[in-house]
Amino acid sequence: MIRKADNQVEPPDVVVSELGWDIIEGISTDEFTVLAPSNKAFNDMPTSELAKYVADQNKLRDFIWKHVVYGTLSVDNATNDDLHLNVAGNFLRLNKYDQNGVALIEGVEIVDNITTNGGTVYVMDKVLPPLPGQSVMDVIATQPQFSDMFHFIKSAGVQHYFSGDHITAFVPTNEAFTTLGKSLGKHLTSPLLKEILEYHVVNRTIYSAGFYHNQQLTSLNQHHDAIHIKKTNEGYIRVNYAHILEPDIRANNGVIHEINFILVEPRYLLSILAG
Repeated sequence: MIRKADNQVEPPDVVVSELGWDIIEGISTDEFTVLAPSNKAFNDMPTSELAKYVADQNKLRDFIWKHVVYGTLSVDNATNDDLHLNVAGNFLRLNKYDQNGVALIEGVEIVDNITTNGGTVYVMDKVLPPLPGQSVMDVIATQPQFSDMFHFIKSAGVQHYFSGDHITAFVPTNEAFTTLGKSLGKHLTSPLLKEILEYHVVNRTIYSAGFYHNQQLTSLNQHHDAIHIKKTNEGYIRVNYAHILEPDIRANNGVIHEINFILVEPRYLLSILAG
């Protein structure tokens, strides 16, 4: 199920020796899974950051323990949005997209896997990033480009839709509201606004690596209307008639994709534009 990387992946003993992975011998469990960044992943790190881990044994230990999961993790048997406890005491989110043959952990792609005597090594194409501290709702509330969306979410009282676990939110920028914002404002007290906002949320975490052409996602509005994904030959992603400006904004309960247009169910679009 794991897609091979385009770049060559070093053997696991070379990969794990980069930062002294022998620290994992101190882990009090017989079975574990190592999420080992490839040599390329380490080479992509700033030299100063890499030196910080090499020079400080405690930071090195914490870094490595973040990349080690208790038990034998089987991606082939996993489901999307599985959570796995690492040795550092944090749950890591695994996302698996069978259609694309892609699996991610905290948004980082698994590019190879090797079974060893002590457990499994998954080779990652990047170093795992820090865990996000904010929810989707927190990100919308604190990012200035989403202030209009935040205002409408509060007005409609639908904050809970953006606060559930394992969600994907397509969030329009303030500029997107210059197109439909004034017309939409006339519906602030109507059920229509609530349904339009709910139409921006999907009840599973889908990073951009999980999108494919002609994909249909089920929204959380009361009709569970479909959101349509299109991928161009140039690699751009469209969500209905909107373009993704910035994909994969991580949150502790899912992911945000910043878009340039408000998503409106087709049956409502004409009435909104007509005011």
